Amino acid sequence: MLIVGLLLPSASPRQWNPAKLAALYFLILIANLILVKFLWFVFASLSRNFVASPFNDERLFFFALPFAFGGMLITLLAGDRIAPLFLFLYCPLAAQVTGAGFQDFLYIVVANLIGIVVVCKARQRMAIISAGFKLSTSATALVIAVQLAQQAPLTLVTGAFGAGLAFLSGPITAGLLTFSLPLCERLFLVTTEIRLSELGNHNLPLLRQLMLRAPGTYNHSIAVGTLAEGAASAIGLSPLFVRVACLYHDVGKSIRPQFFIENQSNGVNPHDKLSPQESVRIIKEHVTEGIRMSRAAKLPATIIDVIPQHHGTKRLSYFYDKAKQLASSDVAAASEEDFRYPGPKPQTKEAAVIMLADALEAATRTLPEHSQERLLAMIQKIVSTTTADGQLAECDLTLSEIDRITFSFLDTLSSFYHSRIVYPGFDFGKKAADNGRESSRAM
Repeated sequence: MLIVGLLLPSASPRQWNPAKLAALYFLILIANLILVKFLWFVFASLSRNFVASPFNDERLFFFALPFAFGGMLITLLAGDRIAPLFLFLYCPLAAQVTGAGFQDFLYIVVANLIGIVVVCKARQRMAIISAGFKLSTSATALVIAVQLAQQAPLTLVTGAFGAGLAFLSGPITAGLLTFSLPLCERLFLVTTEIRLSELGNHNLPLLRQLMLRAPGTYNHSIAVGTLAEGAASAIGLSPLFVRVACLYHDVGKSIRPQFFIENQSNGVNPHDKLSPQESVRIIKEHVTEGIRMSRAAKLPATIIDVIPQHHGTKRLSYFYDKAKQLASSDVAAASEEDFRYPGPKPQTKEAAVIMLADALEAATRTLPEHSQERLLAMIQKIVSTTTADGQLAECDLTLSEIDRITFSFLDTLSSFYHSRIVYPGFDFGKKAADNGRESSRAM
């Protein structure tokens, strides 16, 4: 316990603080040991009700116990790098409560390691069931190896019965994981990659509503997600989390979509009839509405936090400049805070990346041409302006990471705006000019 306590703080993943991770460790440790001890008692009692061999051999029921449950649950919640530290404490205790010998102890260790390997790439709930059956297959082979290592008489019936019980441990473990994973996600306020994959389903009601009511915002969110996903990979963040957070970052715009330029298709801008102060109030409202809608949909807190943070305390410059034209400079300067988002500024690297990607995606649409030089200049301008405004002051982005983000944005935007060849017979510019001349002759 002392060794685990010393190593735990340095091994904690980003979304886990050491205290919360320690609480998770010991809760799962105690729960898994109690579960193993209870099932061991049940199986031992069951074996005593049989007379014929091998059904009365309680040591064979040992292989049906869900030893890998705790390690696999830790892997799903905190990652495969942290799970082996759990096994360091759990495996000797599991062997102790079942009275296991050395070969059985090795079985517990290897079964847990296999469980970690087969579940670490799970991105859907059904993948947990698949991992359970992979564990079953491996445990079956392990049982034969352990029985041979014990140099005990091994008959076909005994071997088959032991292997069958070992195979049963996989579905038992998968069932326990399926039940306990959502419970731990809610209890410890953690967002697993399985949960993120589910939230990335574009048919969910919140995203479906955004798609139908604000298609421009929906397409903008997808483009921002693509930009941010590449940047997240470049600096070692979770690309899946960043992409899913981008899908929901402007979900509040679905309430009044016509007040946002990307959803205006007929050239009518309702802000032309409003005062700058009223326009700013409506624009800011999409943040509070987005938070309200996300909470109602029970989105994870980590995704909800991105909604206000990706705007930070940025100034809505268009309406601020419009207000300065309508009022004296002293009045406009005194009320500048009224033209800023309420914040907070980005508190995490993920929120900072999304802020930069959001501003960049909107800005690049205004460029008349998209050469590498123009794109790089635009990216650098967005980054420098955001930094100078103090928006990145409360997250821990380094200069090296900002540099990697910049060139990741450049690579992604270059793929967005790649050049295309002109196909023979499809010169639409020439066709339009010919149509114009024909129309003039007809007149």
